[in-house]
Amino acid sequence: MKKYLHNLKLFTIVLALALITSFANAATRTASVSGNWNNIITWGGAAVPVDGDDVIINAGVTVTTDINTAALLSLTINGTLTIGNNNTNRTVTVAGNIVIGSAGVFQSAGNGGNDLNIGGNLTNSGVFNMRDGTAAGADADVTFNGSTNQTVSGAGSTTDFNLIIINNTGTTNNVNNIVTIASLNFTTPADFLTLTDGTFRLSTGATLNLTVGNLSIGAADGFVVNNSGAVVNIGDNNISVTGGIFQLLSGTVNLGTG
Repeated sequence: MKKYLHNLKLFTIVLALALITSFANAATRTASVSGNWNNIITWGGAAVPVDGDDVIINAGVTVTTDINTAALLSLTINGTLTIGNNNTNRTVTVAGNIVIGSAGVFQSAGNGGNDLNIGGNLTNSGVFNMRDGTAAGADADVTFNGSTNQTVSGAGSTTDFNLIIINNTGTTNNVNNIVTIASLNFTTPADFLTLTDGTFRLSTGATLNLTVGNLSIGAADGFVVNNSGAVVNIGDNNISVTGGIFQLLSGTVNLGTG
């Protein structure tokens, strides 16, 4: 047992040192030429971003992810960033914040099986479009997996999600695991929400439909409506609350279709 604990301690120390080294070596990579993500020319000849880098997309520049997974520390978009190409699924993971400028566009393309993981806040002053809306459905599902409360905000003309998965890692459920939707132009398709660990808080005047699948709110989950202009249509489905929270603080929730 002592040998096991000793080895475990050594492993923990090595892992911690590796993480510290990784963040210490993190760089800021700026896209200055339109092109694919995995092309060094896109990044001004400096280097292709690696895991843990801060990434900036300059105004007027269009970048397309042509690698399976891009893992970043933060992401600032003043030009255009597209997830997916050549009908191949791609994943973008941002441990920190995503900021989209007034002329910025963050969108999904390809065959519709893309993923975006967000560990911080999303501030959109431009276009955030993870839903293609066509029959082919070049969509990207978004998972919020931060360790503290997260916010989606901004006055961008489009803040359009496909599937939202809340799988937060905060230790106090329904307190530190809240994803607050405060953006002015928030839209989703029907039945967009999966609650795995955390609370979805609607704090903007959007109309949302949960009319096909039942809404399940487990012990670690929550669903809160907190805006006078918010409307949530449940339809004829069930809301199952098993230890979690369902709160209507302000706004309208319609149960049934009559």
